[in-house]
Amino acid sequence: MVSRIVKYLWAIILLFSFVQASVIIEGVVVDSETETPVVGANVLIVGTEVGTSTGLEGRFRFDWEGSLPVTLRISHIGYISRDINMALSTSLKIRLVPTILKGKEVTVVGERRRSQAEASTAMDVIDIEKIELQGARDVGSALRRISSVVINETSSGAQTVSIRGSNANEVAVYLDGIKINSANTGVADLSQIDLNALQRIEVLRGGNTYLFGQGNMGGVLNLETQEVSKNRLSLNWGEGLSFDDDMDLSLSGTRVLGPFGLGGRFSGRARAYEGRTRTSSLFNHILGDVRLPGGKFSSRWYQLKNSLTYPSGDVALGDLQNIASFRYRGQVWRTTGWEFFGGNRSWSETNNFFDNLDQTLQDRIRSYRIANEFRVKSLNAIAQLEWENQTFSGDRTFFSPLLNWVTDNQSDIRRRMESVAVVARWVTEGDSPFLRRLQVELSGRMDNIRTNQSELLEVKDSEGETIENIENSGESRHNFVSRRLGFRMEGLTNELGYKVFFSQGNNRRLPTLNDFFIKASTRFDSLRAQPLEPEFLNSTELNVELSFTEFLTTPIISGITLNGAYFRNNYDNKIGYMESKAIEEVEEPPFPYNEPQADIRGFEAGVLVGFLENKLRFQINYTMLDIENPFIFPNRPGFRYVTIVDLDLDWIIVSYDFFKEGEQFVMGSSFGRLFEPRRNANLNITLRKKIYNINMSLSYTIRNLMSKDDSGLGSEYDILFFNYYQQYREIVTLRFSL
Repeated sequence: MVSRIVKYLWAIILLFSFVQASVIIEGVVVDSETETPVVGANVLIVGTEVGTSTGLEGRFRFDWEGSLPVTLRISHIGYISRDINMALSTSLKIRLVPTILKGKEVTVVGERRRSQAEASTAMDVIDIEKIELQGARDVGSALRRISSVVINETSSGAQTVSIRGSNANEVAVYLDGIKINSANTGVADLSQIDLNALQRIEVLRGGNTYLFGQGNMGGVLNLETQEVSKNRLSLNWGEGLSFDDDMDLSLSGTRVLGPFGLGGRFSGRARAYEGRTRTSSLFNHILGDVRLPGGKFSSRWYQLKNSLTYPSGDVALGDLQNIASFRYRGQVWRTTGWEFFGGNRSWSETNNFFDNLDQTLQDRIRSYRIANEFRVKSLNAIAQLEWENQTFSGDRTFFSPLLNWVTDNQSDIRRRMESVAVVARWVTEGDSPFLRRLQVELSGRMDNIRTNQSELLEVKDSEGETIENIENSGESRHNFVSRRLGFRMEGLTNELGYKVFFSQGNNRRLPTLNDFFIKASTRFDSLRAQPLEPEFLNSTELNVELSFTEFLTTPIISGITLNGAYFRNNYDNKIGYMESKAIEEVEEPPFPYNEPQADIRGFEAGVLVGFLENKLRFQINYTMLDIENPFIFPNRPGFRYVTIVDLDLDWIIVSYDFFKEGEQFVMGSSFGRLFEPRRNANLNITLRKKIYNINMSLSYTIRNLMSKDDSGLGSEYDILFFNYYQQYREIVTLRFSL
């Protein structure tokens, strides 16, 4: 251990010695009249091809291997170009003067993400490059700073997500447009995603996201992998200093030849859990892009091989996942705004983690989508047709030590969905900065769903003699119509900018295939006879964001942003899960049932303050939940807040976040109880440098600072819920790219 630490310290010293080898050119570009950031402005050193473009906050930064002074040329369509003489290495604030471009009237409909069309839904966007420099190693840790998002982790390595108090099967997770939620349980395991392959994570909070499929009552996680935009090679390597068998390795490369782009990535990781089990994961990713005169064609293939082994080497759990998708965005017969998408996800698992359980499961999701965005004067709309097929088959053998019998379940369940979704927005631009944009949004979705199921349950005694055979098959059809009304307003004064939006709508969700399976295969008539109805959600949310801009002229405070949101989710026929022991004194999986009414109310608030041209940022996010029935929504803290401090000096980045969660009602295998509030913190220090064409970074991360003295095996809570993800860990990560 000591030798490894010395090795990493030497690496830090060597990297640090190169820090002053070049000049950093950075600054911000704003509109001279409104002081708002100018996104996409070109910044170029005159006489060279060295430069960059401004990001979402109007900021730019790049390395210059030459000497000063230099002349910067800043340009953007709609603004007068400026030349700036830069003699000292300092942060610049550049104001561009708007100009009017005269010419023929044209109508342009650019490429728009589905998430951007859901304008009346709260959304957080996470840039993967930034969160990697904050020490994130998986999708769950990448989401840790969003207070309304709670990641539930198990000792087997699985990670599931809750948004605004929802259950995990209510949150849809998409990877490059294909839904990765299990067709069986409706739950997505975030540990099956390679963070290295991603470019962007979008978190849509709220239950009315109509362009992302049916029944997403908790919200949506939209994951997008990296694009092939330039020639690049990269290597990421990470190793845990606190545990053996804690390692990450990722290799990738992309190549662009004219309009064609091809890339690939291989990643592997290992995780140890209290010395009891070890999870190994191998990821393969191939991507291709073709830029056509009227659009862009993209294809993606993604594979995961995962295994969980005991110290003896016996494999307790193994699964294989394959995801393939294609997408075209662009023109069709001289009309713009088209999207064609097709995708397939297949997953299989063998599981004998528990001594009395042996199962083989398979599920598949196929989806196809056609969408078109069009504009008529002030009306902008997206119409989408969608088809999705879900299939699940399983063979599960369970031994009941209480009753001394064996049950063998065989199931084959299929679900087909045909849907139409429309999002129409009436948009008007104001004549004054105070009301720059007013938008009214009407959305609707119609779903036609058909479910076919066929199950066989065989019960045998300890001698292998058949006691009972139960067969069940049937078909059900459902037609759903959902509606949403949204309102959005944006403006700017001399002191602040504001955004306000309101959304009210409804949604419906069918029981999962696993719910139907449990209901149909139970051997007790009193449980099987209970009908299982679809859920109904009525959701309301109000969001406000205030950005104070008068501080932008001061040398200390760069800006202040305040945001707040109120939301309320009212459920009818909400599906909950009850221990079968409480009904029949038997040992079976938790039995699904309908609760007539359930309710979640909540409030979100946040403040972000930037100092010293945003080199230092301080942020607090807070979420409060009022859960009417904790048996329906277990494992949800009553409140959660996150405090974040980031220092970015380009060559060194220091990140610290502290979170605290309120008490929560936790459901175990046969009990429910309150657990005390918990808190923890994470620290990351990253050194980065560009030498010639090689970008290098070295990160030292401490996860769960406040768990260093915890054994993880003390209390009942520790045994059930304290796992690798909550343990104190020290991690070193090296990244190279060119």
